Formats: sequence, structure tokens, C-alpha cells
Amino acid sequence: MPASTTALRTTTLLLSALPLLAGCSGQGPQFPTVVLDTPQGAFPVYAPNPAVRGDLPPPPSGMGTPPPTGPALPGTYAGVAEPLQTGGGRCLTNMRVHDFKVRDGRIHYDGFDGPIYGNGAVQVAYGMDWLTGQFTPEGFRGQMFIPGRLGEDACTFQLVLQRVEP
Repeated sequence: MPASTTALRTTTLLLSALPLLAGCSGQGPQFPTVVLDTPQGAFPVYAPNPAVRGDLPPPPSGMGTPPPTGPALPGTYAGVAEPLQTGGGRCLTNMRVHDFKVRDGRIHYDGFDGPIYGNGAVQVAYGMDWLTGQFTPEGFRGQMFIPGRLGEDACTFQLVLQRVEP
């Protein structure tokens, strides 16, 4: 194949890929909306504020994002994890949760170690397992996702925890 034909094909390939690359540029970090699905209904754990043009006035009070619930209180939390998704029968019983610690704006529980965001939201991975949730004035409500290993189905637990000691 002549060198000019190879160069033409390479140039054509690069030019056809430019629109794809331009679509990946983004506008800085883009965070997902995280929703906690519970038997009582879904509620947002983290929802980024929509981008607002700089020349527009702010929304009237009461029309913006609801006020944050506040940071979690430091201490030890305990409660129960109830199965929501049983992993094909592998995760059928409630689990006691204890030693769920909050200190220095972070959670520490059974290998999970991650930040608590300003609105009290948590989204932490430990290997392939995920812990998401929200601190409320009553404690912590969230979900723990444990994927199936070696072909098993995944398990999901709903966590309902209360602060038991400072």
C-alpha cells in the first residue's frame, strides 16, 4: 500500500474521532445524583445543584435545594441491616450493626472508611462493596450493596442506625 494512502486513511480516522473526543471534554467534574431507595420511598442522598448562568439572579428563598440536614454527630452508631435484595437466598436474615464509628467527619465500619459530606451524605466503597446513606437527626439511614462473588447474586441491605454513645 503506498505511503500516501496510509497517511490519508490515518488522517481520515483521526478526523472522524475528533467529535467523539470533543464530547468527552466535559465542564469539570460531573457528579452523579444518588438516590436512596427504601421501602418508605426514595429520597436523594446527593443531588448536585444544577448549573446556573452567572447573569441570572439566585432563586427566591424556599425555591432552591432544601437545607442540609447537618453533619453527623461523632460517636458510635448501632442498629440493624435488613435484606432488601436477598442474593438468591444467600442473604435472608437481619444483621446486627454495631461499632459503626463517626469521627473527624468520616465513617469507619467493617472496612468502609470514607468522608461524610457537608449535607450528611455518605457514599463509600470497600473493594466492590458500597455503603450509601444519609445522616438524619435520628441517626443514619442507608444501604449496603454486596455484589455476588463467583457467580452468586448480589445482596442489598437497608441500614437503620441510632447513635448509641458519644
